[in-house]
Amino acid sequence: MTVDTSSMSAPTSTDGNNLDKTMTIKATCFCGENEIQVHMPFPQPKTSESNNGASKDGEQEMPKPMLSVICHCSICRRLHGASFVHFLGFPEAQMDTPSDRSNLVGFDSSPEMTRYSCARCNTRIYNQSHIQLHGSKFRDFPAAVLVNDDTVEKLRKAGSLKPTLHLFYADRVMDVKDGLPKFKEYPGTELLDES
Repeated sequence: MTVDTSSMSAPTSTDGNNLDKTMTIKATCFCGENEIQVHMPFPQPKTSESNNGASKDGEQEMPKPMLSVICHCSICRRLHGASFVHFLGFPEAQMDTPSDRSNLVGFDSSPEMTRYSCARCNTRIYNQSHIQLHGSKFRDFPAAVLVNDDTVEKLRKAGSLKPTLHLFYADRVMDVKDGLPKFKEYPGTELLDES
């Protein structure tokens, strides 16, 4: 499957293993048996003669997910019991998943995605994509399972976790008037009106 990713932001660095230059966020299931960690690299400073590599206000730009999308597909709606789901996605190498898989249940909801949930509390914890985005496989998780700590608060205040677009808007059960692009399916498919 080919997905047009031109409207999704690309990762700013591929060095997901250098923890000195990353922010780590955590997500857990309801019962706490499963935790994932994501190591988000800081963007490379933009260099120019006028700012000597710093942002306009002199502060380091905050990291962002590879994708931050709202999905309206019937699979996500039914699995999460919600009208839509906000997902944060990252290159596979940046996300540490539970090493003890005995507390995880996975199933292929489509040829493109394996979804994992907690075997104990049934929280949908993360998805493993079988397609490539920006040249690598990715994992995503519902933003609702984020551990709301100081790191997430900093990212939220910086706007780093805001959704950037809607997927499968043709399958919606309610209109969302937020000014974001709304694709019939994936980016590159028909853009739809908000209502």
